[in-house]
Amino acid sequence: MWAELLPLLFTLPLLALSGFFSGSETMLFGLSAADRAELRGRHPSVAKRIELLTSDEPRLLVSILMGNTIVNCLFFVITSAILLQANLGAAWSAGVATGLLLMVVVFGEIIPKALCDGGRVSAALFLSGPLAFWTKIAGPVAAAVEKFLVDPLARLSGSEVAQDPDAGRRALRHIVEQAAEENVLRSGEAEMLSELMSMPGRRVRDAMTPRLRMPMLAHDASRSDAARLLAQQQTPLVTVIGDGPDDVIGFLHAKRFLHRDLPTVGHPAALLPVRAIPETATLEDALQVFKRTGSRALIVVDEFGGTEGVLTIEDVAEELVGDLRHHRPADLAARRNDDESWSVPGGCSIRDLADQFNLVLQETESATAGGYVVEHLGRVPQAGEVFVMDGLRITVTKANQRRIREFQLVLEDADGE
Repeated sequence: MWAELLPLLFTLPLLALSGFFSGSETMLFGLSAADRAELRGRHPSVAKRIELLTSDEPRLLVSILMGNTIVNCLFFVITSAILLQANLGAAWSAGVATGLLLMVVVFGEIIPKALCDGGRVSAALFLSGPLAFWTKIAGPVAAAVEKFLVDPLARLSGSEVAQDPDAGRRALRHIVEQAAEENVLRSGEAEMLSELMSMPGRRVRDAMTPRLRMPMLAHDASRSDAARLLAQQQTPLVTVIGDGPDDVIGFLHAKRFLHRDLPTVGHPAALLPVRAIPETATLEDALQVFKRTGSRALIVVDEFGGTEGVLTIEDVAEELVGDLRHHRPADLAARRNDDESWSVPGGCSIRDLADQFNLVLQETESATAGGYVVEHLGRVPQAGEVFVMDGLRITVTKANQRRIREFQLVLEDADGE
């Protein structure tokens, strides 16, 4: 009987090939950035081969799965023929067939994948060459399978990722939310990750300081004018203009100007260069500009080149992760404007605001003025929205997707007092 089973030994190369394809898949799709960097440093030829293999991942996966399917089918066809020819009887045939199936699972799947996952770099050295050879052979067939079978089936099944480029981002957001619910991530970490994932859709206009609120000085302003504005605004960033707000000639370098005997703020030695960015650009675009130019601020312009506002790196960071500055109580108080309106920071205490204006508040769980407005609107309003609440006309001047950063307030039944 055992002599009749000896031909099964000739199927061991097929079992080895099954393990080769399974391990190759695990190795290639498991290589981390650190693994690839190590390969580039120590084995540049292998790293280049890996990059070529993974340049078309769907076709690579089809090639690997096709090879694995072929060798597994051959293995079971040949072993089944050997068992039929051996005529061992039903019980023995079933036992041997079960053993062969376990061999494929253990030696063709589990062990190769475990070894290649634990030593991805070493596996890449040994497996990338034979795999590159196989993909050249199977490439045309894999391309045809991908084009005429895989892609149509993906469209037919309504593959969300294929039809919706944002599906991957939504799936990742769901994973982050689930991790937060299961306490794998702290709430602050999950919130920050969610904000970073939404950055590609955030626009510069969402984070900029609007034109009407930009600290500005005319180019011929004196030292006393500059000192007065810097003390009043408590900001190191002042925009210097020429003939008007649309003619920005630079940003005042306050320290350089005050420490030198320069007659006016428009002196070239006192100015930092101006770089512009469209208001429709994303925050991701803005970060790239900040990184490339080293600028402290950017002028935000409309489609006609007119000044819409100013954007600093701090504005971008605040839009994504919240206010990074330490505020004194005075910084969060309502400030009266020249037009009898009041500018109210979103972080202003709602109780202090109520005491200041003798307001009768609705029942609230919010501690801040911005939170109070959001709570009773039932949503986060956009910058520019105007509405009336509790006898107040409120104009939102700065807001993002999560909170109100600042709004203007006018008493409807009084003269602003």
